[in-house]
This record gives sequence, C-alpha cells and structure tokens, in this order.
Amino acid sequence: MTLESLYERIRDSSLRLTKGKLAVLECLYHQHASLTAQEIFDRVSTQSDLESLDLVTVYRTLEALTKIGVVEQVEHSVKGRKFQIAGRSHSHTVHCIVCGVDVEMKECLLESIEQKIEAQTGFRALRHTVNFYGECPLCISSEHEA
Repeated sequence: MTLESLYERIRDSSLRLTKGKLAVLECLYHQHASLTAQEIFDRVSTQSDLESLDLVTVYRTLEALTKIGVVEQVEHSVKGRKFQIAGRSHSHTVHCIVCGVDVEMKECLLESIEQKIEAQTGFRALRHTVNFYGECPLCISSEHEA
C-alpha cells in the first residue's frame, strides 16, 4: 500500500486531510514497528509547522484513521495501545520485566498454529496478539555477575 493510496482513502471518507493527520499517517507509514500515541506525538511534534499539535489531537486522529480502516490498533499490555498502518504484517513483542526494554520480533511464528486451528475447527483467525515476558540478555548477564 502506497502513501498516496492512503491519502486517497482519507479523501474518499468524510475526513479532512489536515497537516496533523498527514503527519500522523506519514509517521506510521515510515515506521516498521507499531507505535503508541505518545511515540507518534514525540516524533511529529518537533516539526515546526505542527507546534499546535497536542497529544489529544494525535489520539483523535488515530481513532478517526482507525474507523476508516487506514490504521489498526495493536494491543500491547505493557505500553498500552499501539498503532500501525492497516494490513501491514505484524510482529510480536518480547518485554524484559527487569529493565522494561521491548524488542519486536521481525517475523510471526504463529502462522502454522493458525493453520492447525483452521484445519481442526474450521475457525479462520483474522488476527492475534501475543506478548512474551522475560529477561533480556543484558539483565541476565548482570544478574549472573552480581
């Protein structure tokens, strides 16, 4: 999906294509990971022409873009809701319970499980959310050094 096709979907909806919407959409489009509203705000609020953009506007923009199917919400229990361009492949997160670092895995390892679920039950999974919790290599090594 191109950025221009996303612009077109917004134009085809009842939404106005404002500078704020463009900034949020472009931020998500150029990221290869899902982002929280705060992370999006932190990235776009530094743009000089968006000084009046606030976090509430980012949340409202994400809600509006989600309603028209341009953006989708991805659950993340530690950091709250995250967002990405709709239809993009997703990843899973490994969260360190000691230092709080999040690492996104680059591939989904659950496709074969989805196929087995469909074969056994006839149920076709449309999406799933999985988060892993543990200790990162740095925390493990510092634990052993102590």
